[in-house]
Amino acid sequence: MRRFLPGLLLLGATACGGGADAGASLRFETSRLDLGTMHQYEEREFVLPFRVEGSGAIRVDVLDTSCGCTDVRLVVNGETLLQAEKDHGAPAPEKPEDDEGLSASAGDRKIEIPAGASGEVRGTYRPEQRLNDQIVTVTIAGSMLNSPAKTQIHALVKPAFELARDAGNFGTMRESALKAGEIPREFTVRAPAAFTVKYWKNVPDNLLVESVPGPAEPAPDGEGVLQKFRLRLQPSTAVGTTQIRITAVTSLGPAPLEVDVAWRVLGRVVYAPEHLVQFQSKTNDRDHEVVVKIRPSSEEEHVPEPTAEFLGETAGILTAAVEPLAKSDQGLAGWLLRVKLPQGTPAGVYKGTLRISYPAAPGIAAKEMTAYARVQEPR
Repeated sequence: MRRFLPGLLLLGATACGGGADAGASLRFETSRLDLGTMHQYEEREFVLPFRVEGSGAIRVDVLDTSCGCTDVRLVVNGETLLQAEKDHGAPAPEKPEDDEGLSASAGDRKIEIPAGASGEVRGTYRPEQRLNDQIVTVTIAGSMLNSPAKTQIHALVKPAFELARDAGNFGTMRESALKAGEIPREFTVRAPAAFTVKYWKNVPDNLLVESVPGPAEPAPDGEGVLQKFRLRLQPSTAVGTTQIRITAVTSLGPAPLEVDVAWRVLGRVVYAPEHLVQFQSKTNDRDHEVVVKIRPSSEEEHVPEPTAEFLGETAGILTAAVEPLAKSDQGLAGWLLRVKLPQGTPAGVYKGTLRISYPAAPGIAAKEMTAYARVQEPR
């Protein structure tokens, strides 16, 4: 919220030239105006009536809001005397703007409102990317006794689009199931009104997204409509875990429709960890070890004993030993790869690749994961 400098408050309380009366006050008709429920990027106009109470005129120096999402203007007898307005012609920001407010100063102009006069602050509230309960303070500062005079507007802002958190989650699937054909997933979007998608952004080649044919349906509670969409994961999807966010530009304006999409495709072999083997800030006065668990993705699969080698800077630094891994609650029987960072390794940072392969089973693809070690001298 914008703070007024002591000098401004002192000026408002003592400067009464030109007929302004320090004993007069500006009183808003209400301390808070409720705009009700609205959606992101919707605009809503409001009026905040006020009256000058006292025996003399007041001078207005500043019209201020606590949030740049709210344009306001001071109107008396149909004439706009002061205006604080933000340029909303620019594209919507990627992130919500901060709460830096808007302020309009009278400067050298002399703005006086006579005793007994009524006026109003008219404005437009644009929540943009804000959500939930929002309160904006509107302030008028000047020569009035109660300077700065304040009131508030309140709105409950709902998302322009609502969908289940797991709407785009395909879950875990085996590579063999995916190779048999694409895997579809449908999800439902609630919106204030029926809409069309102009185009989607950030959609990878192995994922198709489309609207399910048919008109939008009224929501069961009567608030908005429901529209269905379909995701289709293609057989070309690689083994591994993916999490992305796809975004649709729609006919409802700047409000983005965002869908978090995730899937995990299991190959014939499952690794834990899946992508990275690291030794972070280890001292070289003793041995250090991390393990990689290697298991078949199903009981029908057989995983022969693997071989492991390190490439890049980790070659000759890290070593790996393979031993059987028993079946447990965590998974099927497989192999345990013990990766060792030996005592006496020179201090430094080592980056490379751990390559796991299966010479006895050419049909099982080799697995490569990042190998990393940061070694330091003991303190």
